[in-house]
Amino acid sequence: MKRFSAHLLSFVLTCLILMSGCSKQDPMEMKIKASNMKEYEESILKITRAIKDDDERNKFTEALELVAVGPMAIIQKNLPGSGVEEKQLEELAFRFDGKTPREIIGFAEEWKKDTSRDPREFLEAMLNPEQVRERLDDSEWRAWSGMISNSFNKMDMLKRSWIERDKERSGSIPTVEEIEAEFGERAWPQENFPSGAVYVFNAEGEPSCLIDGYTITRETPALHDREQYEKTFGGGE
Repeated sequence: MKRFSAHLLSFVLTCLILMSGCSKQDPMEMKIKASNMKEYEESILKITRAIKDDDERNKFTEALELVAVGPMAIIQKNLPGSGVEEKQLEELAFRFDGKTPREIIGFAEEWKKDTSRDPREFLEAMLNPEQVRERLDDSEWRAWSGMISNSFNKMDMLKRSWIERDKERSGSIPTVEEIEAEFGERAWPQENFPSGAVYVFNAEGEPSCLIDGYTITRETPALHDREQYEKTFGGGE
């Protein structure tokens, strides 16, 4: 009986040790994922929900309000609905990639000591230099790809709306003139955005972009890969 009790005690202690080693991660040490705006927003929501302590959660949300939400609101106000706006928002969000709530709170507290400085200066200092360099190397291609991809999404939306207004148009491919007549001259994606771009629907009714003698669709490798972009366009618009 004593031998059995000793075995039972040993088993219970082992279980307790394993359970303590498998305890949930402190939400204040969870790392923000922010390779793009969607991932940033989802990560912030997940972490905020995971922080059960009211005081810690309030400190985190207040810090975010100061160093992220505020600057993002300024970008959206000054550059509404533009590819430049999206690029700058993603660049700002990326600066939080890999940071924890405690680091964000500490950053906000440091920034409060000198609010005359742009908070992005502190964020740059928090990042690994190699990480910054890699992101800057991608910035031109990301802006170029983002402008075209956003324009393609807009064209799809306009085409759907154009067809929904008259079911007899189902299967038809609208022209630029028909879209502008229906939704206004500014509805169609801007030419020269990026430089030299002209947007049209191809023969299959899919969005395409004519630029520098090339026809770009969603399947064009340069739209998804920086190296392909540099091979095709020489790294410039």
